Amino acid sequence: MNENKRERLIKKVENHLRMTALQLVKFDTEEEALQYLTDSFQSQLGCDFVGVNLKERDYIAPKVWSGAL
Repeated sequence: MNENKRERLIKKVENHLRMTALQLVKFDTEEEALQYLTDSFQSQLGCDFVGVNLKERDYIAPKVWSGAL
């Protein structure tokens, strides 16, 4: 990936994070907020799959996802 394309992608992700952060205050639970984030990233970045895994003790467990497994 050339440097210019990489910088544009980074700026796009940073902007999306800023806009998304403003939306997160409306959620009551961690799971709702994480689901919103995965759905949002999937649609904004055109990903086939976005997931969030959490480390719980010695295990990594899938928490939320969006898209085809």
